[in-house]
Amino acid sequence: MCAGGRPGPVHWIQAKHAREDIDEAERGRIVRLNGDLLTVRVSGQLRHYQVRDPELLVRLIERHGRRVLVQECWSLLRLRNSLVTVARQH
Repeated sequence: MCAGGRPGPVHWIQAKHAREDIDEAERGRIVRLNGDLLTVRVSGQLRHYQVRDPELLVRLIERHGRRVLVQECWSLLRLRNSLVTVARQH
């Protein structure tokens, strides 16, 4: 079962399921953050997401770099052990 919708605070159940499904995460690299719109390169394609807390994401990028794991099923972006909720923009 997947979560979806708008970005918001990471719920503990969302984090628990994401940890259980970590093998399904896709590796990516942050290309750009423009306000609350994030662009990530995943499998050679650019994907666009809305981020609820861009300031937090900036701090995490400064601390951990631009490599991420994307778990769209759980609306999560993982930078090392930190989680950020995202909503895919089609």
